[in-house]
Amino acid sequence: MLSTLPKLAEKAFILGFFLPTLLFVLAVAALSHDHPWAMKLLAAASQKDGWDSLAYFVVAVWALSVLLMMANHAQFQILEGYRGPFSKISLFQRRERRRFETKEIPFRVLNAEWKRLGDAFPQDDKKEWLRLRRELVREFPINPDDHLPTRFGNAIRAFEVYSRHVYGADSIPLWLHLSTVVSKEFQSVLDDARAQANCAVNICFFAAIVSLIAVARTVWGLEWSALASAPDLRVAIAAFFKPANGVIVVAAIASAVVSRLAYLFSITDQSVI
Repeated sequence: MLSTLPKLAEKAFILGFFLPTLLFVLAVAALSHDHPWAMKLLAAASQKDGWDSLAYFVVAVWALSVLLMMANHAQFQILEGYRGPFSKISLFQRRERRRFETKEIPFRVLNAEWKRLGDAFPQDDKKEWLRLRRELVREFPINPDDHLPTRFGNAIRAFEVYSRHVYGADSIPLWLHLSTVVSKEFQSVLDDARAQANCAVNICFFAAIVSLIAVARTVWGLEWSALASAPDLRVAIAAFFKPANGVIVVAAIASAVVSRLAYLFSITDQSVI
């Protein structure tokens, strides 16, 4: 355990865990700007003699980042679909099956046509065959029985099983041996890619939590009696979308969008981690 302490000051830890945690705490503080703890934090940041409070704040964020690193494996399992909620809802499995079929069926048609025509197979169709083949290999495991209910999980499973199907070597135990002999330059590239993926995954989770907090705060802050006594729908809508509520609603939507974009970004880097 002590041997890993120096790594807590490395770029990979700062980018992958500390930065997302810092952004999360600041976002929650912004949503809770009228609460005492957030007001004290903002006051300390604006005063010259508030550096002691900020130092405690940084230490607290660092500790939360370490806890986040300990939960990293569970986060990946959730996004891959090994754990709930994605593993419990059949809708996600069916959606991934449809996404696979939209690429696999045209590929099989082109593959059969290529075998039938041989050298007369059109060049444009060859390019389309190659594009579909590349997407299938990168986005899905070769064996449909290995498919998972999320795009993230299928992207990771794809490169986990690829070497077994192509070279007859299981990549997971093989990597334990390869990692001891790869060059420092290549290991640095892998560490950077893994840090980016960790950052995207953590931002995905944190942004989703911020969105839920914003929704909960919007519901909690509603003046239900004013809504119930509104003479018509227009007045009720105006009461709901008062300035304070409008800002929080925008924050909820923006956080949900950020969570989705971070999820998509994490998928684009799976081929390099």
